[in-house]
Amino acid sequence: MMSDESENDEPEEKPEKCKSTKKPVKRKSAKSEKDPNAPKRPSNPFFQFCQEQRPILMEELNSNLKPGEVEPTKQELTRQLAVKWKTLSVNDKRVYVDMYEKSKEKYAAKCLNIK
Repeated sequence: MMSDESENDEPEEKPEKCKSTKKPVKRKSAKSEKDPNAPKRPSNPFFQFCQEQRPILMEELNSNLKPGEVEPTKQELTRQLAVKWKTLSVNDKRVYVDMYEKSKEKYAAKCLNIK
């Protein structure tokens, strides 16, 4: 005769492994204190584009709003700005990259003056 195990078509259930409930301990690295008088780092080209284009896009969207519609959220505005940024040509982006490079040079000069 056959054993009971072969009659069962279902696979044997494996015992579950014990999972540790403890999370790994994250060690805090010693952060150096920031100088409150230090200059701010320059915005990257995309953020400079957003700063310039956000009011323009907001005005454009508000003028197209129908009565009863709500204003687009900041998140929706940023998404639309990201789509615009992606569709810009390299030459159009170059304007914002140049602005970034100039502000980066000013930042480097200010950092040297503080030290």
